Amino acid sequence: MIIREAKLQHRTAKQYAAIDEAIRTVQFMRNKAVRCWMDNQGTNKAHL
Repeated sequence: MIIREAKLQHRTAKQYAAIDEAIRTVQFMRNKAVRCWMDNQGTNKAHL
């Protein structure tokens, strides 16, 4: 698992919105990959 850390400089609402959008996107992609792995027997990380 890759973990990214970042510090906000001036903490604007736009920065928080961008981080929230990135988190939602990554969670969506992760959930799709897990669902594919669970539904398809024999799926490995190369297929995901």
